[in-house]
Amino acid sequence: MINAGFENVRHYQTDTVTYIFVDGSSFRSRLTNLEKISSSIGELSDIIGNNKVSVIFNYDREQQLTLTTTKNPMGYFSGNINSWGISYKTKEAAGIINELTAVGKFNGKFYNSSLGKIDFIIYPEFRFRNIRLDIMYQTQLNISPAVEINLWRGSKFTGQVVFPIINEYEREYDQVRPGFINLSQDFKIKGNIFARATIGSFSAERLGVDLKLYRPFGQRWGLYAEGGLTGRILYYYSGWKHTPIKRFTWAVGGNYFVDYFDLMFDVRAARFMGKDIGVEGKLTRYFKKAVIGFYLQKTQAVDYNGGFYFSISIPPYNQKRKKFIRISPTPYYELVYNAQARQQEGRYYLTSPNETNAEIFFDILRFGQIIRNY
Repeated sequence: MINAGFENVRHYQTDTVTYIFVDGSSFRSRLTNLEKISSSIGELSDIIGNNKVSVIFNYDREQQLTLTTTKNPMGYFSGNINSWGISYKTKEAAGIINELTAVGKFNGKFYNSSLGKIDFIIYPEFRFRNIRLDIMYQTQLNISPAVEINLWRGSKFTGQVVFPIINEYEREYDQVRPGFINLSQDFKIKGNIFARATIGSFSAERLGVDLKLYRPFGQRWGLYAEGGLTGRILYYYSGWKHTPIKRFTWAVGGNYFVDYFDLMFDVRAARFMGKDIGVEGKLTRYFKKAVIGFYLQKTQAVDYNGGFYFSISIPPYNQKRKKFIRISPTPYYELVYNAQARQQEGRYYLTSPNETNAEIFFDILRFGQIIRNY
């Protein structure tokens, strides 16, 4: 598993089940993670004595889901993605490891640990807007490299710098300036609820705190909630300017996956950055290395608005960490078109530069959809 590129690997074998813990942060997408897990276990068929394997998939050492497969009548693991069963409950496998560690039968050591290692990721940014009558669009092109570090289990520090290349927006955007600078913590709450807390600076010039919650139900649908308390922060020629951190935003919604068409329906109600409350619906179609979708919204300040988005996976798709610092491009490049060029109304911030509609915190059920459709 380590040779395949997985990090934070550990395993334990009982009389009936072999448990393998792996961290998939080395790979660029959920599909690539599942392909690598399947092929690696298939190659280990002769070594694994048990007929059943449970792979506990982690991200930044925080447990996300359990994948289970059994040997076929020939005595081999098939190596195909669709041979896996999936559960979003990890308590049983993690509990076994914790009990063994407590009595001294397992040292809990992670092999190929990602602790303290650095990812240097290059994010291109292209924006455009139509708010002037004398020109069709104003454009902005930036190169925004970021440093990402896993400090402890479930944590991630992100520090980003924005280098402007082309700027037709306001003059302050000509400056080299910080982008996302924050610390996030992933954890699970009793009841199989995934959570992520983030503090620092976000997109849309927001500074503050944010909390995300997601609860899967079955294999195809889930509910989520997000709340944030932020202020606005800008870097002018004269220095930093910011407003008090008192703008409260929230969102509650749910999504449903239609396997046959590789579709996700998403509906939410939200209080946006402009203090307007409204509803929004999204339809997302997944392809192997791309995503395309459409959205429609109505709020107190925006009569009707909509647009489209697409995300494209950027190679290399497999990227082992050979040194202490790993340099790579953004996993997905995304472009979003918004019909109405409003800056605050109907808009919500992002808490990480790698948040896209291709892979977000609120679509963890996408793992199961990949398995069922493969």
